[in-house]
Amino acid sequence: MEYKIRQMYPNEYPYLKKFLYEAIFQKDTETLLPKEIIDEPDLNIYIENFGKEHDHCLCAEANGRIIGAVWTRIISGYGNIDDVTPEFAISLYKKYRGKGIGTKMMQEMLSLLKSKGYENSYEADLIFDDEEIFAKIGPVKIHVNTELEGKVRISIKPEDIILSKDSFISSARNVHKGIVSDIILDDNSAKVVLNIGIPIVALITKKSLNELAIEKGNELYAIFKTMSVKVYR
Repeated sequence: MEYKIRQMYPNEYPYLKKFLYEAIFQKDTETLLPKEIIDEPDLNIYIENFGKEHDHCLCAEANGRIIGAVWTRIISGYGNIDDVTPEFAISLYKKYRGKGIGTKMMQEMLSLLKSKGYENSYEADLIFDDEEIFAKIGPVKIHVNTELEGKVRISIKPEDIILSKDSFISSARNVHKGIVSDIILDDNSAKVVLNIGIPIVALITKKSLNELAIEKGNELYAIFKTMSVKVYR
């Protein structure tokens, strides 16, 4: 079927009430929960006054009709990790499920978040090796500390990553060599994108950038602690 994924316009935000209800797990499909349940505080937080600074929403449209939505907010909801990582909500009308639309919406939202500065968020498989737990993302294995199993998401704050020209002995379990692929300058800081087999972004000061003489193509080490890696579903 033909559909497109686009940004949801502010005048369309009332649709989020319908999609929030559609996203609720209905254990008894014959006796559905009342639609007023979305007014409960622990659910309403996902849509109340939507449109603030860190709110983002995309929708799927087919034949001129909105059929699904994915939106993010930084809130203390069911999937809260910290006060800087947005929570996802995604919903599709039943007749459009199982067609890959939800996956596509999620991919588009992840791209949007990265463009907004929410870097270092990955899908991973947890594996055990020599009594240690790793999150495997393609060819890269990252030390993590979690009781979860199977497929997860992980995130690492860019400011928690140390860049070094050499490897050194420390308590940090994650030491990954890579090549600088991009440098994004801000007023007093710089985001350095390092390809370690996957792209990873480190946030450093301009002074550090200049003192290390970091340029595109340089070989650097990305170093970060196991406890800096957030693991969630």
